[in-house]
Amino acid sequence: MNRKTFSFLLVIILFCFLTPVLADNSNSNHGFPEPDPPFIEVETKGEKKALPLRQSTPSQEWVYHKTSDNQHPDGNEQQMMWLMNRARSDPAAEGIWLSDTGDSDIDFAIDFFDVDITVLQNEFASYDPAPPAAFDRRLYYAAKGHSEFLISTDAQNHDGQFDLITDEGFSYRSCGGNVYSYAKNPIYGHAGFNIDWGYGDSGMQTGRGHRVNLMSIGQNFYNVGKAVVQENDNTTSVGPLVVTENYCEAFTSFQDHYNNFIVGTVWTDSNSNSQYDPGEGEPGVTVTPDTGTYYAVTADSGGYAVPVTSQSIGFVTFSGTSLGGDIEKEVTVGSESILLDIETSSEVVEANPVEPDIKANGSDGPVTINAGEMISISLGLDTGSYEGTNADWWLARSTPDGNWYYIDESSFNWENLETLFRPAYQGALFNLDMAEFFHLTSPVAGTHMFYFAVDTTMDALLNETLYYDYVSVKVE
Repeated sequence: MNRKTFSFLLVIILFCFLTPVLADNSNSNHGFPEPDPPFIEVETKGEKKALPLRQSTPSQEWVYHKTSDNQHPDGNEQQMMWLMNRARSDPAAEGIWLSDTGDSDIDFAIDFFDVDITVLQNEFASYDPAPPAAFDRRLYYAAKGHSEFLISTDAQNHDGQFDLITDEGFSYRSCGGNVYSYAKNPIYGHAGFNIDWGYGDSGMQTGRGHRVNLMSIGQNFYNVGKAVVQENDNTTSVGPLVVTENYCEAFTSFQDHYNNFIVGTVWTDSNSNSQYDPGEGEPGVTVTPDTGTYYAVTADSGGYAVPVTSQSIGFVTFSGTSLGGDIEKEVTVGSESILLDIETSSEVVEANPVEPDIKANGSDGPVTINAGEMISISLGLDTGSYEGTNADWWLARSTPDGNWYYIDESSFNWENLETLFRPAYQGALFNLDMAEFFHLTSPVAGTHMFYFAVDTTMDALLNETLYYDYVSVKVE
């Protein structure tokens, strides 16, 4: 055999063995999402409900945007949520980004399937923006069950996918499903669905069904469950990530079913790449509209959703210790969901102030008593955003004869202010429940003033960082 013949045979052999890594390989479709994603629509009538103009401050927590242990959506799933809602908000920008993500695996898939970048970008530029979708744990559990089924059968298909949604108690008007058993990472999975690479025209699957679901093109997919399940068993062909997505329009006649949300991610761009990455979410942030039924608390990955139940919502408050204060955002609600992401490093946070509270005989005053009656002074403290901050604590009073007194830290007795003025305590701020601190019996007639203050510069001097409260008592 001559060298040219041997070289030609070697090329043929390598081609035959390496091509199945991304190509069809009989039944497994390793390189692209499962073709022909299913869609189902249920005929319903008379479902539209008008929102009330005004409701009280939200008092009920919406819990369906996360699992009860706060673990899902996890960082991978929230990254796919963030990418999806960003794409819906600006389809043209998404088309440009998909063409050059900087991910070598995505670049390889684009080249392998010979995706026509010009066609891809033109298609995305033709789409109208669509409302965001809210994560729903019922749809997530159904998606997770399907991914686990695919792992157990070492397969990629849609068999029984919608049955699991019904089993989880989610009622829908329409539903679409995506499956990708061979995703390399969350960004790769998102790109696989939204580019919709495969064996069709221009290197993309016919009908772009996965993209239709993800972008909600011509649909009303306002609810979604994304399950990203890891599979690293070398004996199976699926993995390393098996992704199932359920997209639904809820049947809102059923309890706890909505299609209109304020939805987003609270996160900190710790690596400054202008993109949400796993581990960047801010957990435990309370998200409260100024009116309506519900508020929400972010999952560990930073995701949240709040159903819109009032047309009068004007702003949303984000509060949590990790924020260092409250963030308020104005919103205009309508018939469609609103995307409201908070990237904390770009926000101006107004710190919650320290709030000392002093009462006389249980009242904020002014209080009037008769001569010979007792004055009971109670103190309380809300540290706001300053819990643990070292501070000076001050207690002072003035008497009808014009003298001033303070509580001295060393003796804890009332001392005349003429000679010295010292804090009653120096140390870290902590929340103090209202309780009686001292009382005076048989005070002299006239007006007595009592002051409770803290300042957050601990130097035994009164500073501009002073927070105080006072109460007056008139003795007749």
